[in-house]
Amino acid sequence: MTEETREEKVKRITEKIHGDRGFVYDVLGFGAQLDPDYFEIYSQMHWGFFKEKPRHLEPKTRELIEIGLLAFKGMKHEVYTHTKKALRLGATMEEALEAFEVASIGGGAPVLMEGLYALKRIADEQAEEEKAKSG
Repeated sequence: MTEETREEKVKRITEKIHGDRGFVYDVLGFGAQLDPDYFEIYSQMHWGFFKEKPRHLEPKTRELIEIGLLAFKGMKHEVYTHTKKALRLGATMEEALEAFEVASIGGGAPVLMEGLYALKRIADEQAEEEKAKSG
């Protein structure tokens, strides 16, 4: 068996991250190029753990929790991408909104606003996609 080259390892890691998340942030791909060993462990720790064996929460539920936490931290881009992921995993817009509403009880109105910005952006994108398909 031949040893994997650095480029092959980076490609494998970024493909795994993409497979687990549905996308790869440019900065994660860049990080994998700089230190593939660390990002291999990072990807396993952050995403692989939940795929290794059945867990108690469904992926959709975990993602709804995640979007509330990210909104609390004010991480606009991550709120948007993880809300899209929650929807891909079967959450409805109403369920995502409820996650932000619940998180706003402890986190305040800014949490709700972060969530609403993400939901509005996604709804606008969906409307544009529908418009492009029909027009």
